[in-house]
Amino acid sequence: DGNLLLYLPGNCDFQAAEASGLRGYPEVVSDYRRMLVLIGISPEDAYVVDLFRVSGGSRHEHVLLGDADHDGAVETDLSLSNFGPNLLPPGVSVTYPTGESVQGDAEGHNLAYAFVRNVRAAESPDAWSATLTSEAPTRGALKIHGFSEPGTRLLVGSAPSIRRAEEDDAKVDDFTMPVLIRRREGDDLVSAFATVLEPHGGRPLLTSVERLPLVDGAQGDVALKITWGDRVDYLISSASGDDRTLQAGGVVLNGRLGFVRERNGEVERMVLVGGTSLEKNGRRLKGGGIIKGAIERVLRVAEGHAVDGFIIDTELGVGEGLAGCTAIVTDGDGFTYGHPVSGVSQRDGRTVLELAEDPGVEIDADGTGRHVFFPGREWTGGTRFEIPTVAMEGFGS
Repeated sequence: DGNLLLYLPGNCDFQAAEASGLRGYPEVVSDYRRMLVLIGISPEDAYVVDLFRVSGGSRHEHVLLGDADHDGAVETDLSLSNFGPNLLPPGVSVTYPTGESVQGDAEGHNLAYAFVRNVRAAESPDAWSATLTSEAPTRGALKIHGFSEPGTRLLVGSAPSIRRAEEDDAKVDDFTMPVLIRRREGDDLVSAFATVLEPHGGRPLLTSVERLPLVDGAQGDVALKITWGDRVDYLISSASGDDRTLQAGGVVLNGRLGFVRERNGEVERMVLVGGTSLEKNGRRLKGGGIIKGAIERVLRVAEGHAVDGFIIDTELGVGEGLAGCTAIVTDGDGFTYGHPVSGVSQRDGRTVLELAEDPGVEIDADGTGRHVFFPGREWTGGTRFEIPTVAMEGFGS
């Protein structure tokens, strides 16, 4: 029951997705979402920016797992000390489950913590790195460039690899995979875990990764500077998604997400998501911001209409550059769904948001809606949409 917030398949150079999981912690968190941005370096190589934001509760953890198919380890230059046999507090007695009918017990604590074993810990500096190695026949590793907020601890251990155990309970202790956990504890916490994940074939490609200070930034906003070869990448992500001004490293963003690539000091590429402008070194990219509105009627080819789409209350021009964008539709109960947009047209003086596939929903004149297929939900209160527009431009020499 998570919510899709952003889906940008893009191309091999830039892709992004974001989802929220608020319903996993009802009445505990006010924000719980993760954004992944895939940024291409070459046809063969890329890195991923991982942004996990959470507000509320007393313990926040960002967890990364190593190779689930082969032996592996976590390597880091940080000074690690013994934390304990598992992630549970000292002295907690554990009864492990022995089958589906015996659930096990950890004296009221989360039993899953008992399965992360041989744990070592270190107080985390503001910036750090680690590497997840693998003994797979194909050479490779994952270098982790992490940034920590005050009070963060890094925990390193191992956990059962259910995949290698082939879901056989008798083998669950025979196969493990490395685990790296970033943990913060306190009252009513607010955290923004920023990480750059760099897969490589034996030699890292990124020269440096920095978190930049933001001018007029709010809690949760993130700006990164990634250097590789003769290029420098800048990524700025707004926590609120509002079209407000953020500045870092000479980049000025009005929008949700901005990316700039420089080569030898000259802007080579810009990407603007859900924003109106992105600037760097005299180059400026304009965008359409975030288009919002209400869905008044659904068109389905399966019901005899000429196109699949939504009739909306927002005025858009025919041919508006929305093809390839994803409309995030929110029903009256707050659940969201992504619909690929193929274009914009007019029918009887109304704007039609054309879709690349069957929307799979029906909406009555009174606003009542329902799914035609799975998951079969029904709702009242109207149905709304928003489209984070995308602008991309390359600047040749």
